[in-house]
Amino acid sequence: MTPVMDVRAARWIWSLVVCGLASVAVHIFGMTLAPAALAEDRGTDAPGLREVVAAVPRSWPPQYDVDEDGNPIGFAIDVMDEIAALAGLHVTYYITDGITEAGKAVRDGRADIIPNNGIIPERQAQYGFTAPVETFAVSIFVRGDTFDIKGMPDLVGRRVAVVRRNVGHRRLKHRKDMDIAVFRDVPTALFELVAGQVDAFIYPQPVVLRLARQIGIEDRIKVVGEPFVEVKRGISVHKDNTELLAVLDKAVERFVGTPAYERIYVKWYGSPRPFWTVRLVVWAMGGCVVMVLLAMAGWRYHTVVNLNRALQRTVAERKRAEAALRESEERLRLVTDALPVLISYVGKDGRYRFVNKAYEDWFGIPCE
Repeated sequence: MTPVMDVRAARWIWSLVVCGLASVAVHIFGMTLAPAALAEDRGTDAPGLREVVAAVPRSWPPQYDVDEDGNPIGFAIDVMDEIAALAGLHVTYYITDGITEAGKAVRDGRADIIPNNGIIPERQAQYGFTAPVETFAVSIFVRGDTFDIKGMPDLVGRRVAVVRRNVGHRRLKHRKDMDIAVFRDVPTALFELVAGQVDAFIYPQPVVLRLARQIGIEDRIKVVGEPFVEVKRGISVHKDNTELLAVLDKAVERFVGTPAYERIYVKWYGSPRPFWTVRLVVWAMGGCVVMVLLAMAGWRYHTVVNLNRALQRTVAERKRAEAALRESEERLRLVTDALPVLISYVGKDGRYRFVNKAYEDWFGIPCE
């Protein structure tokens, strides 16, 4: 009995050892695959979370701003967070005083990326850029009652507002044929335009329209002419960081144009202005009423003209009939007057209607 029990005990112990080893192996194997599986569930491009630092300006709404607690907010921040999630990145934001300081932070290694940086030749020489995250027009804005400015040629000799360090400022600051007024922010320049202190304002169209909607002056400004320039923004990285650039670029292409992207755009720029605004509806209805009145007036005029023509034809026909009747009566009188017999016509009322010449001579009474 003892040898059999020893064999059974040995088998039982060996089973426990095998189960333990298998459990450890599964645990280790599961830990190895967990990040990859998590990444697959998230739909990310990288198997794990990589820490990156994003340098962003402190205040340049709606792209960048800070809330009451000093945390970064804005269109660029929300888009960056979504792209980072797709790319398997965890972003820490480094707030700077402006886009120039953000660029310095990337170049000296304090930051890895700049979200929504303008893609311009001088920056492309310093950074690598993803595909565009945003594309928009820099437009010429004038007051709603301005009709003598229809494009860039009409700005010669005019006072034109631009915002410091913006594309309008960079491209127009050396123009001598215009009076360039440089402002520090968009609200100041926009109010100067509405107040009539400047003739035009050149700035990215979505930003100006968003601000105009917020303060209720959208109907007092309008866009004229062709876009001054088209600007693209992308995520910029250090020129040597090609690996990070490739990961971000792939995530950008997957994200831009999705419903999530559109929701973020509407959140920070507002919904596009509908074509049928209240003012346009009123004008359209007024136009329809005027057209109906004009149509009724035209129809009435046409009817009166036709009726007048018909009346004229009737009168003319009556005159012709009367003339024919008179001619017939004259012929009848000539014939009856030539006859040597008495001829008369008496109506039912006993009154004489007609007598010939012989009748007049016989009774000595004139026809009348």
